[in-house]
Amino acid sequence: MVVDRWTSYKDDNDTLLNARPHWAKHWWDLEVRGQPIAEYLKQSAYKEAFDEFKALFSTIVENRGSTVAQTRRRFDNELIGRLIFD
Repeated sequence: MVVDRWTSYKDDNDTLLNARPHWAKHWWDLEVRGQPIAEYLKQSAYKEAFDEFKALFSTIVENRGSTVAQTRRRFDNELIGRLIFD
């Protein structure tokens, strides 16, 4: 399978690269390294980025007088909600 190929690439130190899908492509039903891709993205590929995003997002919306919950109700979608906030 193609996903197995592009997630098997390693750097010069034999470390697996941080493979990530193209957001506009169909990928949500794939598995990466034996786990559903959503879990791979949350726990590996974007873990630090998602944590940083949540902290900055909270600061931004609170500084403008709102809350994360209010902003998510207006702009959230299922995929982003599951990946970043669940």
